[in-house]
Amino acid sequence: MQEAPAPEAAASEAAAKEAPQPNTSYADQSGEQGEEYETEEQLQAHILNAALDFVQLHGWTLEAISAGAETLGLSAASSGMFQNGAGDLVLHFIAQCNAQLTEQMAEQHNQVQLGQAEPKQTAEFLRDAVETRLRMLTPYIDNWPQAMSILLLPHNIPDSLKHLSTLVDDIWYYAGDRSTDVSRPSQPKYPSPHVFLTPFHQAPHTIRPASAKLNWYTKRAALTGIYNTTELVMIQDSSEDFQDTWNFLENRIQDIVNMAGAAKQAASTGEAVAQGLMGAAVTLKNLTGINQRR
Repeated sequence: MQEAPAPEAAASEAAAKEAPQPNTSYADQSGEQGEEYETEEQLQAHILNAALDFVQLHGWTLEAISAGAETLGLSAASSGMFQNGAGDLVLHFIAQCNAQLTEQMAEQHNQVQLGQAEPKQTAEFLRDAVETRLRMLTPYIDNWPQAMSILLLPHNIPDSLKHLSTLVDDIWYYAGDRSTDVSRPSQPKYPSPHVFLTPFHQAPHTIRPASAKLNWYTKRAALTGIYNTTELVMIQDSSEDFQDTWNFLENRIQDIVNMAGAAKQAASTGEAVAQGLMGAAVTLKNLTGINQRR
């Protein structure tokens, strides 16, 4: 099994493989030719970035996207290029937050490698990474239940799970996890203390021993469940600076560290994932009920 490159290296490779597209320009509201963008995707990213400033006012909606487009001198009708509507805005924000966290973790890793910082214990690293990522939601916390309900729509679930699995992979990667290091290739391409890791969405199908495979899955599934349940606690938390949320997170992270055997791991993982899925379903149900009563 080939080892996975560092998350930032994988992102660079993916970008390099994308075929360049023709330069595209768009007319502003006056009908005059506006700023040129290298690709339509680049224009969409600019619009979605601008739209985030209007989420607190309009929520995760096409109205926010239209308002963002107008700040760039574009017609509000530019929101029509987003076929997934509000889903595109939420997924863009998630991808942006994940990339920001990965960049921070990579920088911390470099500082440790250079002797400029002390390495963290696994529990501390996991807690800090999840807390840092969840704190990125705070500017939009009042509207985040709406975003969660959008992510749970059937057509958004595949991309939502992909972003979540990538997030969990990256956190374990920089935490130094080597649970898949059981079939080393003879000539690793990406020498680093985190080699021989496989992304969660590229899970190993043939791994020996079986306990290593279980360990690989349970670590990622457990952290996924913890992230989901902590997120649900956060949107209901009225304590100062979400202190109750961080206390909950601290206890759940310690549960991972204290997992003793494979059987206990499997049971804890199943419970965590089940709680996350049921909580998300209840959130969506409640939101739907609220909308129906309006």
